[in-house]
Amino acid sequence: MIARSSLILLILSIFIYTIHCRSLAEKKFNVNAREWLFRYGYKSEFNPNVPEAALADSIKVLQKYANLPMTGRLDDATLKQMTKPRCGHRDPQLKITRNRRFVLQGSTWKNTFNKKGKNELKWTLLNTGRTLDYNTVLNVMRQAFRYWEEIVNINFVEVSKSKVDTSDEYKKENIEILVSFVSGYHNDPYPFDGEGGTLAHAFYPHSNKGLSGDVHFDDAEPFTSMSAKGRNLLWVATHELGHSLGLEHSNIKEAVMYPWYTKYKPGFRLHEDDILGIQSLYGARTDTLPPSTFTTSKPTTSTTTTTTTTTTKQPSKYHKSCPRDDGSTITALFYSKLYKQIVGFTNTDKIYLFGYQRSVPVLNRGDYVSKERISGQIDAVYTTKVDGQDRQIIFSGSKYYVFDGFTYRSGPYSIHNGDGPLKLKFSEDIQKIDAAITWPRNGRTYFFSDTQYWRFDNKRKRFDRNYPKPIFGNWEGLPKKIDAGFSSLEKTFFIAGNTYYKFNDMDIKVEKEDNVKVFMECKGADLLDP
Repeated sequence: MIARSSLILLILSIFIYTIHCRSLAEKKFNVNAREWLFRYGYKSEFNPNVPEAALADSIKVLQKYANLPMTGRLDDATLKQMTKPRCGHRDPQLKITRNRRFVLQGSTWKNTFNKKGKNELKWTLLNTGRTLDYNTVLNVMRQAFRYWEEIVNINFVEVSKSKVDTSDEYKKENIEILVSFVSGYHNDPYPFDGEGGTLAHAFYPHSNKGLSGDVHFDDAEPFTSMSAKGRNLLWVATHELGHSLGLEHSNIKEAVMYPWYTKYKPGFRLHEDDILGIQSLYGARTDTLPPSTFTTSKPTTSTTTTTTTTTTKQPSKYHKSCPRDDGSTITALFYSKLYKQIVGFTNTDKIYLFGYQRSVPVLNRGDYVSKERISGQIDAVYTTKVDGQDRQIIFSGSKYYVFDGFTYRSGPYSIHNGDGPLKLKFSEDIQKIDAAITWPRNGRTYFFSDTQYWRFDNKRKRFDRNYPKPIFGNWEGLPKKIDAGFSSLEKTFFIAGNTYYKFNDMDIKVEKEDNVKVFMECKGADLLDP
């Protein structure tokens, strides 16, 4: 009986100690975790008494979004993340098992554009903050608008504050984006919290009326321009304008739509993820803007002659379901660690982004992998180490190129004569590579061409003995030829025509085959134009 009582007391003491430690941890970082999870969208209800164990799923979603270890506990790293300055918008509702980068919240300015007969938004800076003069803030806002204007099919028209309410055209309610510095409670439902925490917020396009599009900066923050001190206003302003145009937060840390504040960086620009997101709403810039006449940052220049980056990317349409059945065949696949999703190329010069339930974004391939760089069809893509860095190897015909995502690094190199980083020496009768995968089970790369495949030693840069071999019979369940494939730590997929094959890496055989639309996760629904 004494032993049992002691055991109960021990369990109770551990329980009390655990609660006490949790409270101390939150006190250490000066954060109310339950309030924070509710404020930023990780809990639908606020309950100050809910035990930590009941918060595990919400905490994991936060940790996944912030690229932290998914412990499900309010550990130091998670609590520290909660203290970092950030945007006041809630983060998108994501599932633990799904990955997302840019997110579209659903409203745009298209009704306004239709009424005006042109893609135009007016904006005004109503006042300045306590730490920067009006002209400095005005230049920062011009630069922030310019970043979006350079790559999207919208013209932003500045209306000076002296013109506001001087005519019907310039009435406040007719100026789409009003920018102001405020503090505390300020006539909207989202009061600011003083220095630290929330830096600013903006309103989505919603109804295109009232607060829609407006940007509010918390005047308690020490905003600065072109300085590593304080809060860099250019980054915050560019981020908030993304919300004004219709973007939610991204979980790509390098993207401007990442919710947590990024410190000042000379030469700051929009990330590929931001560009993909905004252009999937409004399309890309179709004309050339006149040179800007203001400067708020010092652009950096690259000294690497073999590197070019395309900054004007042009998704054609953002599909709400499967792409149109236009006879396209998927010719290449690769898994993007940056975007945490599968990217596909087609024989009709399109790029598909997979993993969006009932929607597949469709991009123009030439705007990301330019025709000037690679004129032919993209036949195969896979990821491998080049000079110690993960790089995408893109095959087209008998040549291959080294890319970092959609950024060109080097090439072309021949697949025949052993030049380039891979030192490939295919026989002259091999004119193209149909698919390339690196199999996690052995770390070898497999190249598929016509009815044959080769196994490649990545360290020694040579083919293994007794290859090539026929695909049929050695990869049980696959047809004689394939069009594309990719392999990750979790699974291997192949595509041939309109059929995809899920390959069981342990049993070394196909475990499932189905229509390629199932692989796209778009459910084969009818197309809905944006």
